[in-house]
Amino acid sequence: MPASPATSDTIPIIEQPVITRGFDAPVSSRKDDHLNRWPLARQVYNVAVDGPSEWSARIGVYGEWGTGKTSVLRFVESMAIKDGHIVAWFDPWEYSNKSDLWQAFVLAISTAAKANLGAAVEARGKKLKSTSGKVASFLGRLSKAVPLEGASAVGEGMELLRSVFAFSRKDLDGLLEVLDGHRVIVVIDDLDRTEAELVPEILFALKQVMDIPGFSFICGFDPQVVGEALRTKHPGFGDGIKFLEKIIDYPVWLPTASEEGLKKIAQADAEKHCPFICTTALNDVLELLPKNPRSIRQFVRLCALLKTQTERHRKDELNWPIILTSNVIKVRFPELDLKLLHSSEFYRRIGMRRAYNPSTQEGEKVDQEIGDHAEKCLKDSNISDARGESKKWLQRAIRRICQHLDLWMGETVERVISQSNLSEHPKALTSKEFERMLPIWKNLKSATTIGSCIEKHADTQGFLKTEVANQLAILLVAELKKRLSAADAAFSQLDKKSNRTKAIEIQSFLEGLMLQPEKFDPVLKMRDWLPVGHILFELLPLAEAKSPVHKEVWEKIQKTLKKLVSQWDATFERLLHAVRSIGPHGDSWIEGPSALAIARKLNQYVDDQLSKHIINGIRKDGFFERIAFQRSGTNEMRKQIIKSRSQLWSKHSSALIAGFSISNPTFIAQRNAYAFLDWIKNLLENHDHNDDVIGKALAKNNELMTALWQTATSKPFLGGH
Repeated sequence: MPASPATSDTIPIIEQPVITRGFDAPVSSRKDDHLNRWPLARQVYNVAVDGPSEWSARIGVYGEWGTGKTSVLRFVESMAIKDGHIVAWFDPWEYSNKSDLWQAFVLAISTAAKANLGAAVEARGKKLKSTSGKVASFLGRLSKAVPLEGASAVGEGMELLRSVFAFSRKDLDGLLEVLDGHRVIVVIDDLDRTEAELVPEILFALKQVMDIPGFSFICGFDPQVVGEALRTKHPGFGDGIKFLEKIIDYPVWLPTASEEGLKKIAQADAEKHCPFICTTALNDVLELLPKNPRSIRQFVRLCALLKTQTERHRKDELNWPIILTSNVIKVRFPELDLKLLHSSEFYRRIGMRRAYNPSTQEGEKVDQEIGDHAEKCLKDSNISDARGESKKWLQRAIRRICQHLDLWMGETVERVISQSNLSEHPKALTSKEFERMLPIWKNLKSATTIGSCIEKHADTQGFLKTEVANQLAILLVAELKKRLSAADAAFSQLDKKSNRTKAIEIQSFLEGLMLQPEKFDPVLKMRDWLPVGHILFELLPLAEAKSPVHKEVWEKIQKTLKKLVSQWDATFERLLHAVRSIGPHGDSWIEGPSALAIARKLNQYVDDQLSKHIINGIRKDGFFERIAFQRSGTNEMRKQIIKSRSQLWSKHSSALIAGFSISNPTFIAQRNAYAFLDWIKNLLENHDHNDDVIGKALAKNNELMTALWQTATSKPFLGGH
């Protein structure tokens, strides 16, 4: 086999362009051979070039999707070019009909042959004068086979091939003489992705037409896929595999990729495309991916898309096992309902367990719960799982996430879910960005400057200003609690003083944002963006604090909360839901006398506003009909009316009665009065004891009944009921 570099008496080395396909690009350099495929490529290359020049070799490189067949073919190509052989590369999967297929095939060989054979003849001049005519004739046939636009080809399909490769003995001798011990190596890749209609055509051509001395054909494909295509095309092919034995002289199977090799691929691609990823977490998550190089490389390169969002966070904020595992799940099941996968209720149940060991009884319960959750995710996403393999895989993946949950150690479900949604639902403002904004605040005079920062950040990151402000409030609450704890836990007076000062500044910042948001930006005036529920949940427990700095700042906080709730002027339902969730009745999470006292006070403010809503409802068409007979969304107002000791009757009854006691009521007021009376009538006629008691209590209110009756009968009622 010639192995020396090309000289004036050898075929000039003209490298073929390497076509890449983004994430799917094969490796072509030995330094990137992390799976140790180079020795296998050398074996294939030796078979292609070591036989007698009169032989034609057909070699099959077999392997499943993504196992590295194309990389092996690229390695063979680089070896062949280095040793002066002619290499023509052809991808049949790009074509859908026989005419285009074979014209493109001839063009690939023509391009390689013209660049090398013609140059070789010219380089050796008179020595090959007799042969140059034969070569010119061959090149001419290639040119006619692939005509210029407007000209006609010499034939189509197999006829075209036969016209090009119909060599006489003299032609072959001349061609072999020009090749001078080298070969024309034709690489046919992705046969398993080719139109099924064309697969038999290509295989027949390899056997019947292209059995040409001096030529070697190397085909990369999955024999199972090609065999199925043959069997589907015609039952005479049998299982297809046996038929391939008649075509392929030398089948070479790619060995299974080793775990160590796959890790090397992942690490190399991560270093190149996403060096910010934690390699330990990456290595651990590989066991969830298919065991083939292409899947590994695609996943790692897709992780490069996380760069923009990860750079917005501090390194200590990123939980890479959760981030990467969540992304593997999304790749495996893109149709999965991620709302179910990111269930805060599920994670909270799992995360509050102090130990997770599947071999223990408690661990078995946890494992069963994870399995049930995986099954629910698949079912609700309409993903069929006949054999249960999907459930087992998803259970393993969710288990990996759960193993990194520890709510006892300060982890939060919200943080876990945000890590899982890092790209799809990024935070409007991260802790890292918040820390750059925090030093700007001095007092309320700097609110405009903060507002400019909010606006600029929203524009840069593609969020609404209200979304940024929402996240800012959440981060301020977290930072406030952190500084309070640091101040009361500090050993040195210097640290205590520093953290106390910071805590007071942050409390001032939060107060300004909650009570005077329009100072920051006019669009924030309507407080619907404010996370009231989160603020109450996080800050009310401070009422029970005994530490001096906590107590000092709490006095300021409670005044702010009372003022916020009592003066609320945004969507009332948001405030109602937030305040009712803190108790003090029912399943409230509030504990401790001081916190409960504040909760009661805030609920009184809400009751007061509810009463005003009811009184204002007299002027709204159909208002009392909805309260009395529809109930949906009106339960809180209904409670205010039926409870004799509610704020409505103890503080605002005169205003309610006065609303109906007008000399010339409108049709809307008349209709509401009629609906109120109709409701009392239904309560009295109901056999339920509670309804009867409520109805009698309302009916005994003489002022109310007189006002309702006079308004309802003030004029003929034409509206009906």
